Amino acid sequence: ISLLNPELAWDASFFDEPVMLLGFVLLGRSLEEKARIQASSDMNELLSLISTQSRLVITSSEGSPSTDSVLSSDSICVEVPTDDIRVGDSVLVLPGETIPIDGRVIAGRSVVDESMLTGESLPVFKEEGLTVSAGTINWDGPLRIESSSTGSNTMISKIVRMVEDAQSREAPVQRLADSIAGPFVFSIMTLSAATFAFCPDTSQENELCPMLILVAMLLRILLWSL
Repeated sequence: ISLLNPELAWDASFFDEPVMLLGFVLLGRSLEEKARIQASSDMNELLSLISTQSRLVITSSEGSPSTDSVLSSDSICVEVPTDDIRVGDSVLVLPGETIPIDGRVIAGRSVVDESMLTGESLPVFKEEGLTVSAGTINWDGPLRIESSSTGSNTMISKIVRMVEDAQSREAPVQRLADSIAGPFVFSIMTLSAATFAFCPDTSQENELCPMLILVAMLLRILLWSL
């Protein structure tokens, strides 16, 4: 208003501060929301690595597979949804496929790409007795895996859940700032009202004016530092 009407002779030097403060707050919130959306997108991509279909191995006897094959002579494979796999079931994972469940190798030898979980660039050798994780990629040979955890109990699902929990929780510094913000704003408003009441005209001498102005300036600096 003072810029459009110079005849009002208002000092508009302080009008830019509220605008800049709101601009910084909105910028911070937009960056925070962008980071949250990016993290959610990354977590969805991580979950998409888990295969929705698995080869369930069904055997008519308790005989172990031969050394030349991961399947026994009386075993058959049935393709079922991964959600239907239960703890103790065995699944067959062929080369180039993604391992759908966490479990233990009970037959076969291969190398597995675990970079999406551990960041290790080199594939890890797997054989009977070693554990594998859902979302990792079988590279070399077929593996027969006994399921130890499925669905939301897999390692990859736990990682996604931990990230989501971290996003939903507030940092201790943020909680401290929120607890201070309310009383701080009311104190600023009270001091502003007191300054206006006791110092309506700066040309008049008043002992309270310098003190009120000093306190108001200190709180103003503190507000900018937050």
